[in-house]
Amino acid sequence: MSDSRRNATVTMLSDGQLMRLAKSAFNELIREPTLVSVSYNQALGLVDEGAIWLDVRFPDEHQATGIPGSTNLPLNALRSKMRSLDAEKRYVVYCDTGGRSSAGAFLLAQRGFDACYLAGGLMHSPNGAGAKDTASTKSQARKPAITVPDRRNSSAPPTRRAAHAPRDRRSTELAAGHAQRMAQELAAVKRELEQALKLKSEAEDARQAVERAMKERLRREHEKIEADALQAKKAIEESQRLKKEILKIRQAAEKEENARAGRQRDFDRNTADSEKRLFEEKKRLEADFQKTAKALADLEQERKRAEAKLREEMAALEKRTEETQRRLATAEKQKAEAENARRAAEEAMEDSLRTTRAQLEADAKLQKEAAVELARLKKEVEEARSAMELERNRKRMREDELRNFRQETETRLQQEEKRLKAEQTRHEENLARLAKMRESAEREIREEREALKRASEEASKRLAQAQQLEQELESARRETESSVQRKREELRALEERLRADEKKMMQRVQDTLSVERQKLEAELAGSREALARAQKQAREAAEAERRAAEQEAERVIAEYKNAHQSVLAGELEKLRAQRMQLEAEAERAQRTLAEAQRIQREAQKNQKNAQRELEKLRSSEKRSGQEKAKLTARIHELEEQFSRASHEFEATERARQVAEAARDATAAELERQQEEEDRLLDDRQRIIGPDKLAELKRMRDRLVGDSQGGKRRKKA
Repeated sequence: MSDSRRNATVTMLSDGQLMRLAKSAFNELIREPTLVSVSYNQALGLVDEGAIWLDVRFPDEHQATGIPGSTNLPLNALRSKMRSLDAEKRYVVYCDTGGRSSAGAFLLAQRGFDACYLAGGLMHSPNGAGAKDTASTKSQARKPAITVPDRRNSSAPPTRRAAHAPRDRRSTELAAGHAQRMAQELAAVKRELEQALKLKSEAEDARQAVERAMKERLRREHEKIEADALQAKKAIEESQRLKKEILKIRQAAEKEENARAGRQRDFDRNTADSEKRLFEEKKRLEADFQKTAKALADLEQERKRAEAKLREEMAALEKRTEETQRRLATAEKQKAEAENARRAAEEAMEDSLRTTRAQLEADAKLQKEAAVELARLKKEVEEARSAMELERNRKRMREDELRNFRQETETRLQQEEKRLKAEQTRHEENLARLAKMRESAEREIREEREALKRASEEASKRLAQAQQLEQELESARRETESSVQRKREELRALEERLRADEKKMMQRVQDTLSVERQKLEAELAGSREALARAQKQAREAAEAERRAAEQEAERVIAEYKNAHQSVLAGELEKLRAQRMQLEAEAERAQRTLAEAQRIQREAQKNQKNAQRELEKLRSSEKRSGQEKAKLTARIHELEEQFSRASHEFEATERARQVAEAARDATAAELERQQEEEDRLLDDRQRIIGPDKLAELKRMRDRLVGDSQGGKRRKKA
């Protein structure tokens, strides 16, 4: 490399063969492709562009004739100190002759540096005089100046030799010494020359052998390169085939993408339909809820109307109670009047007085019982109001439950919409990921195609540089084959993985869509079922409320019946007893009246008889005095009897009048009691069943009919 002798020993660590290259082959195969030489002017241009001078001479040489601004790194230290150089810079290596600089540039190029060397060194550059002087100075310092006698000048003129005889003698002695040394050196040179010729012959033989081996090797390399080219051609054809397959795969992927887009459109359409159905279901739920709310509002209005009606009825009941109290006061007043009438009737109306007193006591007791009944009715009204308040609270709770159910339904619908949107977003992300994977696969295919193209170019380069880069070509070929095979396998695996992933993704998407559709349908069915259940529950709740209200009414009726049947029975018994007493008193009064009428008739009859007798007596006044005295006595007696009869008749008439007044009062009281019973029955009509009410009315009418029938019979 540096046109100098080899100065290194190489020890092989493994078995192998040693091949020696001739200098011409070495220069052709290694030096010329690797080394770049520049002239001094070119070097100055490179330095102006940023390159760095690198002096590979020894430090004393660099100090003597180094280029200003250059870096000194001796050749023997270049390998160890190469790391101190900047790999980003370009170096112009120089020395005296260009030998060492070429070796230094070769070492730098091996390590990846951008380096060139100064052709001819400093000795052939315009500023190389100093280097020449230094070189000559060093050669003179190494060897003394020797004057070699010129054999052609041995026959010099004798006159000149004679003139310079003393000096020639000294020169001859010196020349003899020098000649001896030169002879020794010449002998050594001859030996070296013979050795060199021998080495040259051996080198020529070796060169010829190497040339033959190289020709054979080149022939094999050409065959191998042709085989590699054929294989590269096959690889290119394979890549084209793969390209076609990739095109087919891409077309299939596009078809699948179109199909997927169609499925996506179907999914979007189904999603829109589902959303539409959800919206319609939501509207229907809202309509049902509004209907339910309206029904609840109607129930609330009905409840308010019932409360208002109940308040009105309570007010009416209170008014009737006040009216009853006023009537009771009137009855008390009538009782006082009856008491006065009874006192006026004296002993003849003693039974009637007892009856009236009993009736008054019964009226007082009835008044007390009416007060107790009024208090109990007020308590029942309060209980009914509490029950209605409890019912109102239950209705409010049901309204809250319906409101909560509506809110939960709306929340579930919103969650379902969010979940559908999230699922759609996830599908879009999956599709985007598939698109990215497809783009990545296409990018890898393009990169593989470019890599194949680069491999082809590299193979062409290797074809041009086969002699230099045999091992690199072999390794690159193996690497290319393995890379192509690996890339092919990776591409095939990637395609299979892509197909499998796409198939799995589509299957997963379809499964997800199916599951989501089923879930959506199930949730819709669940919503419908929930709505149906809610409606059913609402209806059942309304029915249960109605039944509960009926049961409550029945319970209230039962309690009222249980609490008041005995009272009603007692009242009816009391009324019966009072009626019986009144009827007995009426019968007694009727008997008394009949007796009075009989007595009156007898008195009238006696009066008539007496009147007739008196007339007879008056007509027979002309009779005798004795008879006249008897008749007069009889007339006085008859007049006294008539007077007594008149007094009895008057008393009987007064008793009859009192009895009739008592009878009228009793009839009025019976009518008042009947009216009060009618009002009570009307008030309890909402509580007591119609059958029981009809039965009570029939009992009352029967009792009243019996009483009035008895009166009519007595009057008759």
